[in-house]
Amino acid sequence: MVVVQLDRGVVNGTFRNGNKPRKTTGRAVRARWVEAEGLRLKQMGMSYEAIAVHITEIGRGLEPPAVALLDGVTFPTNYKISNLQTERV
Repeated sequence: MVVVQLDRGVVNGTFRNGNKPRKTTGRAVRARWVEAEGLRLKQMGMSYEAIAVHITEIGRGLEPPAVALLDGVTFPTNYKISNLQTERV
């Protein structure tokens, strides 16, 4: 895994400092939940297109999730995920 150093942290959502413990961002927690939800739906036999629609509707509060939402998982207004993004998950 290649980790790219940015000004505020690293790409995988963690912050590194020798004096402080690692912290995860809400975006990283949401990404892990999307991975879990996508995997569960794929195991149930859904297509990537159907998974993208389902996760988008969960993010907008229109459908219940197959995997319980973790504490701190929030979605931006008008959240949308594409078919290509669900394939990468």
